Amino acid sequence: MFVLFNIAMVVWVLVAMGVFESVDPDTQKEALPHGTEQSAGIGVSMIVMIWLICNAVLGVLVWDTRARKRALRESTNQLSEED
Repeated sequence: MFVLFNIAMVVWVLVAMGVFESVDPDTQKEALPHGTEQSAGIGVSMIVMIWLICNAVLGVLVWDTRARKRALRESTNQLSEED
């Protein structure tokens, strides 16, 4: 889930940056009202902030569950060695 989330966020950032658009940026700037030129940068910044916050939360969850699995595995190995 952690890797899929990161892949989805990369795709979302690329789409927000307009990488996949076939529109000429100069023509698009002329058509937009003044003050909207930087809106893509603000949007990408917000997406990156969401990405970092969610990545921190998911990272802690992944780290915690791996630590639990490792502890469970070690305790199971110790029990089997005692028998």
